[in-house]
Amino acid sequence: FQGATINLLMRYVTGVTFAQLSAAKGIKMYGREAEIKLLAEFQQLIDYKTFHGRHAAELNAHMKGIVIMKIVGREVDLFCELDPSLKDYVVIENGHKTLYVQLDKALYGC
Repeated sequence: FQGATINLLMRYVTGVTFAQLSAAKGIKMYGREAEIKLLAEFQQLIDYKTFHGRHAAELNAHMKGIVIMKIVGREVDLFCELDPSLKDYVVIENGHKTLYVQLDKALYGC
């Protein structure tokens, strides 16, 4: 790829990427309808055993090769609605519900 082709490719990719909403913004705009869509998405993550909960205190240890995902806000409640065992790992950080999970499988091809 060279010159104009790269510029066109960059505009296309960033246009698609930046068109997506965050979960929080989607919930704010569309309410329960957005939550239902997120629940379906989160259910797939749980069904495929993509992660498991981690206690925040464990994150100070050296963890080479381990990927930790931080979930904050309303999404925490949605995950806990699907898998009540995750409630054991919920903490309050800066006034917000926070859930740390350890990925057991690649998430969206990462």
